[in-house]
Amino acid sequence: MTDWLWTCVWRREVILVLPVLLAGCGGETAENAAEAPASEVATPAQEAGPQTLTLADFDPFQAEESTWREEEGMLICSGTPKGYIHTRETYGNYVWEAEYRFAPVEDEEKRPLANTGFMIHIQEPQKVWPASLEVQGRWDEMASIKSNGGIPDLTIDDDPEARESARKPVGEWNHIRIESRDGALTSWLNGEKICESQPGELTSGQIGLQSEGFEVHFRNVTIEPVE
Repeated sequence: MTDWLWTCVWRREVILVLPVLLAGCGGETAENAAEAPASEVATPAQEAGPQTLTLADFDPFQAEESTWREEEGMLICSGTPKGYIHTRETYGNYVWEAEYRFAPVEDEEKRPLANTGFMIHIQEPQKVWPASLEVQGRWDEMASIKSNGGIPDLTIDDDPEARESARKPVGEWNHIRIESRDGALTSWLNGEKICESQPGELTSGQIGLQSEGFEVHFRNVTIEPVE
């Protein structure tokens, strides 16, 4: 074979082999990038995180124009008349958090009765009070769990000592965390677990905040659906 033919053969082999060698040199191809572990890819739920609820996310029931207003990121309830605001959306499994405080109550005997509530799984028809569950906002029963509107009483495990230790006075901010899973509720007050219920017959519905005769302020109201 002539020198000219050997040169042509050598050049042909180099052209065929060179792409293979380059692919194995650690350069990440589009195909390799697509095979990145799923754990490194954020899901829509992870990206979304908790949703902040404002007054625009609620509809009032049995309220006057002055009963509910929003100021500087706070939802403010005058307390009269008795009623509530409720979301238009329904929720099943979620974590609902909020901070709330009562306006100062001059009558010392009435301070423990300062009242509101976090309504869970509200059912139609809307009324005072609808078929629903509730995490109490009332000062002397903060974070206890109950049923409303003729729903059978829930079986609960309540910790009065934890409530007494965690609760802050009327006029100061208290933080509520509520977890709803398949009809069972768990509540925390200022980071302390207070009460949990066994699953009841209600597993989903609207959520709401009560107007119960006392001025009350809410802030950092968020909800995050969970699996």
